[in-house]
This record gives sequence, C-alpha cells and structure tokens, in this order.
Amino acid sequence: MNVLQLPSMKIRTDYLPYSLLQEGLDVLIDKTNTVYESEYWVEFKERHKDYCVGVVDQPNDIIHNQEIKFTLDEILTVRGSMEWNIEHLYVSCSKEVYDGLEIGYFRNQVTVAPFHYGRFFYSVNEIDKIKHKIETVEISLKSLLELDRTPESYLELFGYCGFLRNTSGGFDELTDEDIIHKDRSVFPCFYELE
Repeated sequence: MNVLQLPSMKIRTDYLPYSLLQEGLDVLIDKTNTVYESEYWVEFKERHKDYCVGVVDQPNDIIHNQEIKFTLDEILTVRGSMEWNIEHLYVSCSKEVYDGLEIGYFRNQVTVAPFHYGRFFYSVNEIDKIKHKIETVEISLKSLLELDRTPESYLELFGYCGFLRNTSGGFDELTDEDIIHKDRSVFPCFYELE
C-alpha cells in the first residue's frame, strides 16, 4: 500500500483548554514510551495537579479494565457526546468555506491536537483540487455548522474515504470503489495518510 504524506495542515496546538476535561470524556493517550507501549482510549475520570486518571476502554494483554495515570502532555485527542464535541472542539476548513461557500467535500484525519475533531472541510469549488495545496484555517465546529448545517448528521460516521455532497443536498460517504481510479491527492483516504 502506498502511503500519502501530506504537508502539515497547520493544526493549532495552542488551543488546549484542559479545564474542559470532565468525567466521562473519551481521551486518546500516548503511552508508547512507557511500560504500556501503546496508545489507549480511556474514559477520563479525574484530574490531579500533576496527572490525570482514566479507565482503559479497550483492554489488552497489558491492561485489563484498570485505571491508568497519564499527564496532560500524553493526551492526543479528546471526544465527548456529539453535543459536547460541537460546543468545544474545532475543525479545519478552507478559506472558501470560512467565507460562506457551501461545503462540497469533507474528510477525516486523525490529528495530534487534543481539541481538534479531525475533520477537514472544503467548498464545492474545491472538490477536484489537490487538498494539501488548499490553505486551511481552524474554526470551532459550532461555527462551521452555523455556516452550513448539512454535515452535522454525518459527523459521527468515520468516512475513511471522505464525504461528497450529492445532488439531493446531503452527502454520500465515499468508498474505496468510488475513488479507486481517482487521484489520491484530490481524494485522500484516511488509512493512506500519515
């Protein structure tokens, strides 16, 4: 499999409102340089002065439904209910979307910015353009949905190959078959991105 390497998408790392961390949120933590040797999704329980505590969501041979301590620096991303995500997380969008043009395509990309939802939105004019050449800006998910509410019902779907606006005004989830002969710099798949 060929891996597509996109240049930095200018994800904000200065927006770290750790005061928003609350019991019940899902937090992806990086424990690759510890005895745990992996990344883990944990349910956030509590924050202390120098560390946080969570319960591992997906136990493995090393961790079995146990609490794990982690630092704020080990948090890769945070997720809550869709309502919480809309209120507190941000996304990346092209300047055309930011300026009010209708969203034509969006995709998922795991980011390392803790409060980024991992979605990138492009206008109807940018559907067939090379995505890494399109400058993006960060915007709150709530603000994006105020510009165009159409993507809201698709946000909980992962969409490995993205979502394309259809003629009915909604979005179609793209599959490998849909983009098999298309340029991957125009339609990048989640599993091809580093």
